[in-house]
Amino acid sequence: MDGKLVADMFPNWYLAMQQNRVVIDKPTFTSFDPWSSREYRARKDTIPVRDQSSSASTERSASRSPGARGPSRRPESRSPKRRGPRNHAPVRTSASDSNRNPPFKRPWNNQPNVNSSHYGTEFYLGVIPNVVTPNITIDIASEAQGTVQLHVPFLNLNRSERLNKGLTSLTIDHSLVKKGTFTQQRGIWIKTSTLVAVYVTSYVNHSPDTYMALPTISLGKTYMTGSFQPVDSSEKSEIMITSTFANTTIDVSSNGLVHLAEFDVTQIVDSSDLTGTIISATMPVTVISGTSCANIPPNIADCDFIVEQMFPVNAWTNIYIVPPIPPRTGYFARIQAMDEVQVFITNSSQQLYRHMLQKTFEQFQFGSEPTVIYSNGTLNFSVIQYGVGPGFDPQEGGPFMTVILGLKNYISSYIFVISPSYSNFENYLTVIIKASNKTGILLDGQPLPYMYNYTVSKPLDEYVVFVSHISTGFHNLTHIDKLVNFGALLYGFNSGSGYGYPAGMKYPGSDVAPSKTRNVINVTR
Repeated sequence: MDGKLVADMFPNWYLAMQQNRVVIDKPTFTSFDPWSSREYRARKDTIPVRDQSSSASTERSASRSPGARGPSRRPESRSPKRRGPRNHAPVRTSASDSNRNPPFKRPWNNQPNVNSSHYGTEFYLGVIPNVVTPNITIDIASEAQGTVQLHVPFLNLNRSERLNKGLTSLTIDHSLVKKGTFTQQRGIWIKTSTLVAVYVTSYVNHSPDTYMALPTISLGKTYMTGSFQPVDSSEKSEIMITSTFANTTIDVSSNGLVHLAEFDVTQIVDSSDLTGTIISATMPVTVISGTSCANIPPNIADCDFIVEQMFPVNAWTNIYIVPPIPPRTGYFARIQAMDEVQVFITNSSQQLYRHMLQKTFEQFQFGSEPTVIYSNGTLNFSVIQYGVGPGFDPQEGGPFMTVILGLKNYISSYIFVISPSYSNFENYLTVIIKASNKTGILLDGQPLPYMYNYTVSKPLDEYVVFVSHISTGFHNLTHIDKLVNFGALLYGFNSGSGYGYPAGMKYPGSDVAPSKTRNVINVTR
């Protein structure tokens, strides 16, 4: 029976089947995303309708004619009928549609859905100020050819380009970046025809960094930010929040309520460290955080830009392995908690215990060894790692900031990009995996050699960390056993500069990775 007829005749059953879908093995992603389809979103007033307004104060018209599609998302040249995979017929727009119940809803309920990861087809991005005017590059990793649409309202930019198999790089004019605290329509929107991974680089000589972007489907409503103390009052700790829906209200613990339209960003800067700022939103948002110029640690002069896209609170876990960053001989880590939680910290040289209070963070310094950070309860927390400045040890390098993956964030296959901007850097790949599985890692189809090898301390002594040199460009990192999950982080150094970011992630409980095969089963939960 046609899937559209099933949805019309048995809406409750069809919605339940969609919610109970479990993806196993390594699924293939298709270009059809029912949760991001504007036709589905516009079918009921209970679903927020995208707004093309250029101002955060503009309200969507309260009246709509029966069967209207709502405002167009953005100029498009395609046919009104949207073709998808089998069993997904184009949505009819008739007067009877407004009475169809229940409507399809995007699963934004603060619960991780089974397909939440860093792979996606729609991304809302932002760029915070670097110490000086940066070169901005969006690098896209894809296993298939297709198309990519780039929309930046502030720059009056709306174009479609070919999506390459491998690496596709897009450049953004630096005039999009603005210093200070403001709310304006400076968001970036990307839509692709196939599942991709996206990485955003702000590059300045001696002050670059990159963040891994999360797709719209993996965004959340609650965040805690990470940054660092700026070098002086002329530099800033920075937060940028990008709205993905019209009529979104955000509550920032340091700045109060802000109302946003789609593509609006609100940027908050301060000469003090904004780490630990709580952000709550009525709809999913993108949160970028960092510092325009930081010395890490503060007594070592370097002035390096750091940035990361924050994971939503519901992507946090309770067990982490923080890897060293050779050839550097030390690093800093911050632990953030939304709830009161007991945290244990252990490595080969020390064992610590911390009773973390609600909505706080603590900073620790570690040496050249992996560190295990965990809690015995069910409460989750976040860990952020900071690379150190060039005077910390005799090795080259500079500060960076990266979100650390918890064990439940690991996946079994990564496609990723190291920006060509880092061609003059020493670039490294860190893999965290059980020792019994380490020989099965393949990089671009070949066994992965490693330069540094570390054993993790108890209670996770079955894990190892190894670090390898890696080139810039597109890469595919897999394991010969498709059921083996492992963590992957990227970082690099040159004289006085550093960068670092995760290669990928998933939500706890999700099982998703790109592949050429797809197996779908329905289960009763």
